[in-house]
Formats: sequence, structure tokens, C-alpha cells
Amino acid sequence: MNYSKENIKKNSHYFALMLPSRLLADSSERNWAECEIIEERYKIDDGYKVTLNPLNNEYIPFDFYQDDFISLMEAGMIIEKTGTIHIEHKKFYLPLTDTVYIVFEGDCITD
Repeated sequence: MNYSKENIKKNSHYFALMLPSRLLADSSERNWAECEIIEERYKIDDGYKVTLNPLNNEYIPFDFYQDDFISLMEAGMIIEKTGTIHIEHKKFYLPLTDTVYIVFEGDCITD
């Protein structure tokens, strides 16, 4: 789908990979968070930046240039919340032998 600045809806919620608010967090340690757009510093109509504010205080608000926000939507890294999609924690087991498994665990966006 081709996105444009008109696809940035200030009253919608979005899922985005956000950094935890812990001081010692690794910069690669991003996780899915439900966010809302806040316009305290930047207004959508100005066409400059978008601030995503996580609903969960465990994550840090983040400012995106609007063109970057659109690119991340196109790449599936920012997803508008529609219908029943939500964040779900999942765990997968990949058997290597009868007694040895690799475990993959994390949050994902699901219907």
C-alpha cells in the first residue's frame, strides 16, 4: 500500500517498536507498544514531525519526521490499530532433538 501524509491520523492508535524507559536499556531492545499521537510539540498539520506516546509508561515517547513515519508504515514497522489487532506475547518451541528445544519468545501484532 502506498502511504502519504493523509494516512497519519492524529486520533488513531498505532503499534510501533519502542525503546524501554529503563536507564540501562540496550538501544536494540525495542518492543511493540500501543501508542497515540500527541501534539504538544509538533502538529500533524504542520507537516514536520509526529510524536508517538506509548500508552504503557514502560516505553519512551519518540518523535518521527513525517516522511520517516510514512516509510515505517510502509515497511510494517508502524501499524495503525484497526479492528481487533492487538499485541500478544507468544512463545515458540523448535525441537532440535527429543529433549533439546530452541525457544523463541516475544511480542507480536496479531488479529
